[in-house]
Amino acid sequence: MTLSLGLSLLSAAVVASCLLLFVVDVAGTVTPGETFGCGAGANFAHVSPILCPVAKIRVCWNVTGTDAGKELVLRAEAAVTGYASLGLMDRSFLGPVDLFTVFVDEAGQPRVLDQHIDGFTPWVHTDIENDAQQDLVVVDGAVKAFTDSSDSGHVKGLTYTSVTIRRPMVTGDSTEDRAIESGKEAGFIWMTSKTSKPVEVGDGFNVPSDGYKYPNGNKGTWRVTFDDTESQLTCEYYCQLQQTVCGDSQERESQYTSEEECLERCGKYLRESAWTEGDIQVDHASQTLACRINAAHQAENAPAEDDAMRQELCDTSGPTGNGVCGTQCENFCAHAVPNCGDFSTSAECLAVCEAGFVGSEEPKVVVRDNRYGSASFPFYNTAACRAVHASLAYDFGPSMPSQVRTGVSYRCPLASPTTSTACRNSTKPTCSHYCETVLTSCTGPRSQFGDLDECLEWCSSDSAGLVAGELTDMGGGYTLGCLTYIAASATSDSLCSAAKTGGSICPSTANAVAPAPAPLGDYGANQAGGEVDPYGSTVYGEEARSSTAKKSDDIVVILGAAIGCAGFLAAVALIMNYRSKRRQRISGMGMGGCLGIPQPSLEPQKFVDLSEVKPM
Repeated sequence: MTLSLGLSLLSAAVVASCLLLFVVDVAGTVTPGETFGCGAGANFAHVSPILCPVAKIRVCWNVTGTDAGKELVLRAEAAVTGYASLGLMDRSFLGPVDLFTVFVDEAGQPRVLDQHIDGFTPWVHTDIENDAQQDLVVVDGAVKAFTDSSDSGHVKGLTYTSVTIRRPMVTGDSTEDRAIESGKEAGFIWMTSKTSKPVEVGDGFNVPSDGYKYPNGNKGTWRVTFDDTESQLTCEYYCQLQQTVCGDSQERESQYTSEEECLERCGKYLRESAWTEGDIQVDHASQTLACRINAAHQAENAPAEDDAMRQELCDTSGPTGNGVCGTQCENFCAHAVPNCGDFSTSAECLAVCEAGFVGSEEPKVVVRDNRYGSASFPFYNTAACRAVHASLAYDFGPSMPSQVRTGVSYRCPLASPTTSTACRNSTKPTCSHYCETVLTSCTGPRSQFGDLDECLEWCSSDSAGLVAGELTDMGGGYTLGCLTYIAASATSDSLCSAAKTGGSICPSTANAVAPAPAPLGDYGANQAGGEVDPYGSTVYGEEARSSTAKKSDDIVVILGAAIGCAGFLAAVALIMNYRSKRRQRISGMGMGGCLGIPQPSLEPQKFVDLSEVKPM
């Protein structure tokens, strides 16, 4: 039976490919337990993380027997009622594929099809064909709907299919099967269909060719080395994954500026017991390294067009846990109790935090908002903000980035439950947040400042017209909020320059008249109406602006539309269509704006009036 798969598989709506290294160890003659899927108690020696936020696919496995008699016992589970196809191939993802498709048929019987693909390049391939020699045996299989979430990561309201198969490591069918070699890395592909099942035709099955086009299903790739005992629960594994999936300082989703910073922080958190290693099988909502690895792997397979899902999952995989890998209060207290001296016990800390930091600024709430779970949001009166600062209240080593100040004396006052000057309900930008942002985004030849102190001095100097504005500023004037907006996504020479000069996105008065102005400073520390920067420098409100600066707003808008439109759009395009060192992703664009030309619909920062947010 032949299955033709056309170029429709190249649809941009399909979930992007992913890359994962997982391991299989010889585990004697262990057999699967009765627990559904790959959850705790399933009696498998190894289990992958949950790989995708859509299909929720994961596999677990044992290698039984010795020498030539070795067999692979593998269970695949996915949040589908259709099918899952999995295939072994060369680690380069080029060439033939040894494929098998598992499903539960209409009669409730688990089935497996032994198949192959003669030629494959990433998602362009020849026909899928059934093997003449069927070397796979079904061990068990079931379909189960979850009315409640399980301790093993199954999601409430989803229906899962789980099928276990047994296959000799070397089948003898060298034409259509791939020999599973000890210690040799192989490529592994997978495809799922949400509802479409293979249809029995004559003596074979026809697998629907459109089954795994998103949103009806999805697909991905990873790498597997059999008989390798390397552990996933290490900072090395986690930090390599972080850099591949969420990126470094050039990525909006990044949780760490570099792999070195990630290793420094992860190691410190494990040594200080702020995190525990946990269990890949069961930790999907706990203060553990395992939970963060599970979240990072799902971020890796988020739909290509869903930046918000990827951002949320990366935030969950990061230092604060995003209210998923430990609550916001658990993350705050894990760092604050041993470092900051505000509490004598974790119970005391949790009680104060969960009560909304009574005595702190109104409203007395702990905000649960995904936008504030990331290390990119160290402000507002939230537990997440305090967790960001408390997580940096350690004596780290030299691998920490120079623009991020750490240590008890600096970070603990910012993490204070009652007197924090950083975690407050204000949309006024601060020099310190701007400087940390621009120094993180613009490094090497793109650097605008030599170090953090130089940036802070420039930002708080009495110079030519920079005012605070709001953190919601995305253009139209030379404000600290607008410069912070550019700095947050600056991934080019021109954008890094604009993160200081304003360019055509945040034009200064001088910029509106002269296309290429010299770098400009801002108001000085003694300017009337100044507002104290929670980090120790000064920022300014609307009342501090000169009459010239106020009158210039209209000029900026008019001249910006007349002579700056092309530059504005070019710069915005660079922000919205940025590429990382490891992958490229194009962000969505909306209609409207300058001369009717599309402008960005995705804003990197959104802020709300926290007085409107209800308590948790």
